[in-house]
Amino acid sequence: MWVSREMDEKKNVKICFAASSGGHYEQLMMLKPLMEKYDSFVITEKTDYSAEAKGEKTYFMKQVNRQYINSSNRFSPEGIEWLYLAIGTDEAAVVETTKAEICAAAGDRFSYCPFELSDSINYRKVVDLTVADNSTYEQLDELVEATVRNPSCRTRSAVKKDLEKLLIDTYCKLLSDYIFEPVESVDSDVMYAPFQTMAQYFKRKGYIGIIYKSTRYSGGKNLVLFDKNYAQPIGPIREYII
Repeated sequence: MWVSREMDEKKNVKICFAASSGGHYEQLMMLKPLMEKYDSFVITEKTDYSAEAKGEKTYFMKQVNRQYINSSNRFSPEGIEWLYLAIGTDEAAVVETTKAEICAAAGDRFSYCPFELSDSINYRKVVDLTVADNSTYEQLDELVEATVRNPSCRTRSAVKKDLEKLLIDTYCKLLSDYIFEPVESVDSDVMYAPFQTMAQYFKRKGYIGIIYKSTRYSGGKNLVLFDKNYAQPIGPIREYII
Protein backbone atom coordinates (compact mmCIF):
# COMPACT_ATOMS: atom_id res chain seq x y z
CA MET A 1 0.00 0.00 0.00
CA TRP A 2 1.30 3.47 -0.92
CA VAL A 3 0.79 6.38 1.47
CA SER A 4 1.32 9.92 0.25
CA ARG A 5 3.22 12.54 2.23
CA GLU A 6 0.02 14.57 2.46
CA MET A 7 -1.75 11.57 3.90
CA ASP A 8 1.11 10.96 6.32
CA GLU A 9 0.71 14.48 7.66
CA LYS A 10 -3.00 14.01 8.33
CA LYS A 11 -3.14 11.76 11.35
CA ASN A 12 -6.95 11.80 11.35
CA VAL A 13 -7.15 9.83 8.12
CA LYS A 14 -9.22 6.65 8.47
CA ILE A 15 -8.20 3.61 6.44
CA CYS A 16 -10.19 0.47 5.67
CA PHE A 17 -8.23 -2.77 5.21
CA ALA A 18 -10.24 -5.53 3.52
CA ALA A 19 -9.46 -9.14 2.62
CA SER A 20 -11.07 -12.55 2.47
CA SER A 21 -10.42 -14.95 5.33
CA GLY A 22 -7.47 -17.32 5.62
CA GLY A 23 -4.26 -16.67 3.71
CA HIS A 24 -5.33 -13.31 2.31
CA TYR A 25 -6.20 -12.13 5.81
CA GLU A 26 -2.76 -13.23 7.07
CA GLN A 27 -1.12 -11.24 4.28
CA LEU A 28 -3.23 -8.22 5.19
CA MET A 29 -1.99 -8.47 8.77
CA MET A 30 1.53 -7.84 7.51
CA LEU A 31 0.36 -4.22 7.20
CA LYS A 32 -0.32 -4.03 10.94
CA PRO A 33 2.35 -1.32 11.53
CA LEU A 34 0.39 0.88 9.14
CA MET A 35 -2.88 -0.02 10.88
CA GLU A 36 -1.43 1.07 14.19
CA LYS A 37 -0.17 4.35 12.74
CA TYR A 38 -3.58 5.46 11.44
CA ASP A 39 -7.17 5.25 12.57
CA SER A 40 -8.15 2.08 10.78
CA PHE A 41 -10.42 -0.93 10.76
CA VAL A 42 -10.56 -4.31 9.02
CA ILE A 43 -13.31 -5.94 6.97
CA THR A 44 -13.17 -9.70 6.37
CA GLU A 45 -15.41 -12.73 5.99
CA LYS A 46 -17.20 -14.38 8.87
CA THR A 47 -15.90 -17.96 8.90
CA ASP A 48 -14.55 -20.55 11.33
CA TYR A 49 -11.14 -18.92 10.84
CA SER A 50 -10.28 -16.79 13.90
CA ALA A 51 -9.67 -13.22 12.76
CA GLU A 52 -10.47 -11.34 15.95
CA ALA A 53 -7.27 -12.50 17.67
CA LYS A 54 -5.23 -9.95 15.70
CA GLY A 55 -6.32 -7.12 17.99
CA GLU A 56 -7.65 -4.78 15.31
CA LYS A 57 -11.15 -3.32 15.08
CA THR A 58 -12.79 -5.86 12.78
CA TYR A 59 -16.10 -5.99 10.93
CA PHE A 60 -17.39 -9.18 9.36
CA MET A 61 -19.31 -9.88 6.19
CA LYS A 62 -21.12 -13.03 5.17
CA GLN A 63 -18.82 -15.35 3.23
CA VAL A 64 -19.53 -15.36 -0.49
CA ASN A 65 -18.66 -19.07 -0.93
CA ARG A 66 -18.18 -18.43 -4.65
CA GLN A 67 -21.85 -18.98 -5.38
CA TYR A 68 -21.48 -16.69 -8.37
CA ILE A 69 -19.59 -19.54 -10.08
CA ASN A 70 -22.79 -21.48 -10.58
CA SER A 71 -21.82 -23.60 -13.56
CA SER A 72 -18.99 -25.87 -14.64
CA ASN A 73 -16.13 -24.76 -16.84
CA ARG A 74 -14.02 -27.04 -19.01
CA PHE A 75 -11.49 -27.85 -16.30
CA SER A 76 -13.19 -26.65 -13.12
CA PRO A 77 -16.53 -27.76 -11.65
CA GLU A 78 -19.15 -25.47 -10.20
CA GLY A 79 -17.86 -23.37 -7.31
CA ILE A 80 -14.14 -23.71 -8.18
CA GLU A 81 -12.45 -20.37 -8.87
CA TRP A 82 -9.69 -20.88 -11.44
CA LEU A 83 -8.41 -18.28 -13.87
CA TYR A 84 -9.00 -18.74 -17.62
CA LEU A 85 -6.92 -16.59 -19.98
CA ALA A 86 -6.42 -16.34 -23.72
CA ILE A 87 -2.70 -16.38 -24.59
CA GLY A 88 -0.48 -15.73 -27.59
CA THR A 89 2.10 -13.42 -29.14
CA ASP A 90 -0.38 -11.67 -31.44
CA GLU A 91 -2.51 -9.39 -29.28
CA ALA A 92 -5.19 -9.01 -31.95
CA ALA A 93 -5.61 -12.80 -32.06
CA VAL A 94 -5.71 -12.91 -28.24
CA VAL A 95 -8.53 -10.34 -28.23
CA GLU A 96 -10.43 -12.34 -30.86
CA THR A 97 -9.94 -15.54 -28.86
CA THR A 98 -11.23 -13.80 -25.75
CA LYS A 99 -14.27 -12.51 -27.62
CA ALA A 100 -15.01 -15.98 -29.00
CA GLU A 101 -14.56 -17.75 -25.64
CA ILE A 102 -17.09 -15.52 -23.88
CA CYS A 103 -19.50 -15.99 -26.81
CA ALA A 104 -19.83 -12.26 -27.38
CA ALA A 105 -22.60 -11.42 -29.84
CA ALA A 106 -23.38 -8.38 -31.95
CA GLY A 107 -24.15 -5.40 -29.74
CA ASP A 108 -22.40 -6.86 -26.69
CA ARG A 109 -19.79 -4.90 -24.78
CA PHE A 110 -16.85 -6.66 -23.17
CA SER A 111 -13.67 -5.58 -21.40
CA TYR A 112 -10.15 -6.79 -22.13
CA CYS A 113 -7.10 -6.52 -19.86
CA PRO A 114 -3.61 -8.02 -20.30
CA PHE A 115 -2.19 -10.26 -17.56
CA GLU A 116 1.27 -11.53 -16.70
CA LEU A 117 2.40 -14.51 -14.67
CA SER A 118 3.78 -13.86 -11.21
CA ASP A 119 7.57 -14.01 -10.90
CA SER A 120 7.17 -16.36 -7.96
CA ILE A 121 5.99 -19.23 -10.19
CA ASN A 122 8.70 -19.17 -12.85
CA TYR A 123 10.07 -22.45 -11.55
CA ARG A 124 6.68 -24.17 -11.70
CA LYS A 125 5.41 -26.13 -14.69
CA VAL A 126 2.43 -25.78 -17.01
CA VAL A 127 1.05 -28.68 -19.08
CA ASP A 128 1.02 -27.64 -22.75
CA LEU A 129 -1.50 -29.79 -24.64
CA THR A 130 -0.84 -27.77 -27.82
CA VAL A 131 2.82 -28.77 -28.02
CA ALA A 132 2.30 -30.86 -31.19
CA ASP A 133 -0.58 -28.98 -32.81
CA ASN A 134 1.65 -27.92 -35.72
CA SER A 135 2.82 -31.47 -36.42
CA THR A 136 1.00 -34.16 -38.38
CA TYR A 137 0.63 -37.74 -37.19
CA GLU A 138 2.71 -38.84 -40.18
CA GLN A 139 5.55 -36.55 -39.11
CA LEU A 140 5.43 -37.87 -35.56
CA ASP A 141 5.43 -41.49 -36.79
CA GLU A 142 8.43 -40.80 -39.03
CA LEU A 143 10.34 -39.28 -36.11
CA VAL A 144 9.58 -42.32 -33.96
CA GLU A 145 10.80 -44.71 -36.67
CA ALA A 146 13.92 -42.64 -37.30
CA THR A 147 14.72 -42.57 -33.58
CA VAL A 148 14.40 -46.36 -33.30
CA ARG A 149 16.22 -47.27 -36.51
CA ASN A 150 18.97 -44.66 -36.34
CA PRO A 151 20.00 -44.15 -32.72
CA SER A 152 23.16 -42.36 -33.96
CA CYS A 153 25.35 -44.14 -31.43
CA ARG A 154 23.48 -42.46 -28.59
CA THR A 155 23.00 -44.13 -25.26
CA ARG A 156 19.96 -46.23 -24.66
CA SER A 157 18.68 -43.80 -22.05
CA ALA A 158 18.94 -40.89 -24.52
CA VAL A 159 16.97 -42.80 -27.16
CA LYS A 160 14.36 -43.71 -24.55
CA LYS A 161 14.04 -40.07 -23.54
CA ASP A 162 13.48 -39.00 -27.16
CA LEU A 163 10.86 -41.70 -27.65
CA GLU A 164 9.05 -40.69 -24.49
CA LYS A 165 8.88 -37.08 -25.70
CA LEU A 166 7.52 -38.15 -29.10
CA LEU A 167 4.89 -40.35 -27.46
CA ILE A 168 3.87 -37.49 -25.17
CA ASP A 169 3.62 -35.19 -28.19
CA THR A 170 1.42 -37.73 -29.97
CA TYR A 171 -0.81 -38.16 -26.92
CA CYS A 172 -1.17 -34.38 -26.53
CA LYS A 173 -2.09 -34.07 -30.20
CA LEU A 174 -4.74 -36.76 -29.82
CA LEU A 175 -6.22 -34.89 -26.86
CA SER A 176 -6.05 -31.58 -28.69
CA ASP A 177 -7.55 -32.88 -31.96
CA TYR A 178 -10.24 -35.28 -30.83
CA ILE A 179 -11.29 -34.26 -27.34
CA PHE A 180 -11.25 -30.47 -27.39
CA GLU A 181 -14.48 -29.77 -29.19
CA PRO A 182 -17.10 -27.12 -28.37
CA VAL A 183 -19.48 -28.30 -25.66
CA GLU A 184 -23.12 -27.31 -25.55
CA SER A 185 -24.30 -25.91 -22.21
CA VAL A 186 -26.99 -28.61 -21.93
CA ASP A 187 -24.36 -31.36 -21.74
CA SER A 188 -21.55 -29.39 -20.12
CA ASP A 189 -21.58 -31.06 -16.68
CA VAL A 190 -21.24 -34.51 -18.21
CA MET A 191 -18.89 -33.58 -21.05
CA TYR A 192 -16.56 -31.56 -18.81
CA ALA A 193 -16.14 -34.33 -16.20
CA PRO A 194 -13.14 -36.01 -17.96
CA PHE A 195 -11.36 -32.66 -18.33
CA GLN A 196 -11.92 -31.84 -14.68
CA THR A 197 -10.50 -35.21 -13.65
CA MET A 198 -7.47 -34.58 -15.86
CA ALA A 199 -6.95 -31.14 -14.32
CA GLN A 200 -7.10 -32.51 -10.78
CA TYR A 201 -4.50 -35.14 -11.71
CA PHE A 202 -2.10 -32.51 -13.10
CA LYS A 203 -2.72 -30.29 -10.08
CA ARG A 204 -1.81 -33.10 -7.69
CA LYS A 205 1.38 -33.66 -9.68
CA GLY A 206 2.46 -30.09 -8.95
CA TYR A 207 1.54 -28.37 -12.21
CA ILE A 208 0.01 -24.89 -11.98
CA GLY A 209 -2.12 -24.91 -15.12
CA ILE A 210 -2.90 -26.22 -18.60
CA ILE A 211 -2.46 -24.67 -22.05
CA TYR A 212 -5.08 -25.88 -24.52
CA LYS A 213 -6.37 -24.80 -27.90
CA SER A 214 -9.49 -22.72 -28.20
CA THR A 215 -12.52 -24.63 -29.43
CA ARG A 216 -14.21 -21.41 -30.50
CA TYR A 217 -11.48 -19.52 -32.35
CA SER A 218 -9.25 -21.26 -34.88
CA GLY A 219 -5.58 -20.94 -33.92
CA GLY A 220 -6.37 -19.48 -30.51
CA LYS A 221 -4.87 -20.79 -27.28
CA ASN A 222 -6.06 -20.61 -23.69
CA LEU A 223 -4.42 -21.06 -20.31
CA VAL A 224 -6.25 -22.19 -17.19
CA LEU A 225 -4.42 -21.47 -13.92
CA PHE A 226 -5.31 -23.52 -10.84
CA ASP A 227 -4.85 -20.44 -8.65
CA LYS A 228 -6.05 -17.02 -9.83
CA ASN A 229 -3.17 -15.39 -7.91
CA TYR A 230 -0.64 -16.93 -10.33
CA ALA A 231 -1.30 -13.99 -12.70
CA GLN A 232 -1.99 -10.29 -12.26
CA PRO A 233 -3.45 -7.60 -14.56
CA ILE A 234 -0.73 -5.30 -15.88
CA GLY A 235 -2.45 -2.86 -18.18
CA PRO A 236 -5.48 -0.64 -18.57
CA ILE A 237 -8.86 -2.24 -19.17
CA ARG A 238 -10.07 -1.69 -22.73
CA GLU A 239 -13.70 -1.89 -23.71
CA TYR A 240 -14.96 -3.31 -26.99
CA ILE A 241 -18.41 -3.22 -28.55
CA ILE A 242 -19.15 -6.02 -31.00
